[in-house]
Amino acid sequence: MFRPATVTGRRACPIRRPESPHAINEAIERDATSLLLIRSIVAATPTAPAFLDPETLPTELRTLLEQVQARIGREVWLIDVTTDLEVLSTLAYSPGPRGRYLRGYGASLSRRYSVYRALTELLEVQLTDRKVAERLECIELLKDQPVLQACAEVDLRPLAASARLVPYVETAAPSSPAEHLSQLLSQLANRGFTVYLNEAHRLSNGITAVHVHIPGLERFHMIVDGPAAVVPGRRGIAAVDVTAPACPV
Repeated sequence: MFRPATVTGRRACPIRRPESPHAINEAIERDATSLLLIRSIVAATPTAPAFLDPETLPTELRTLLEQVQARIGREVWLIDVTTDLEVLSTLAYSPGPRGRYLRGYGASLSRRYSVYRALTELLEVQLTDRKVAERLECIELLKDQPVLQACAEVDLRPLAASARLVPYVETAAPSSPAEHLSQLLSQLANRGFTVYLNEAHRLSNGITAVHVHIPGLERFHMIVDGPAAVVPGRRGIAAVDVTAPACPV
């Protein structure tokens, strides 16, 4: 049984809080990851994403990249997965044997922070990931659906040869969380998306846990985290001609 890759919010209300840009950016990361998988693996004519040229990174980001690579003992690629939402999205990806890839994501109106967050999240995954066996089991469960299995494997090595190498370009970013939130909401609204917030918990010191739901964003990324036999939703299908062989869409 396959189901569209969507999620719903619980007791959602229109978002108005200045502490929520991070949660919105995480939703955008998942949408960007989903579209990457659909365009580069599921599509009838796959397209390779753009890779950021490490030689063009600012000094501090280049140093961070080198430190992360030295710490994990593997090469790390920085992939630009920015979508039509125009929120800068970066995937830090380290290829490896089946199920043993490493990945970290970052989305922000600041390209610098997008790359920084992707690299630090990849390092966090490397230090805490204990789910290789579970991931391999989930991949094997999709053996009768080779396209979905390929998405679950997230093997981007075949794309590297045809990928475009693009320079890092610095961007101006809002100076405060409130301004960041306002611009995010404006950009999403301009593309027909409404953001909803559920405040899950607020501590006495003001630290708040929130759940953000943006109806219509793609959630096909769930195929990677498994076990979840999901298929692309409307946004993913609209992005490409999803007619690859053996794809149950």
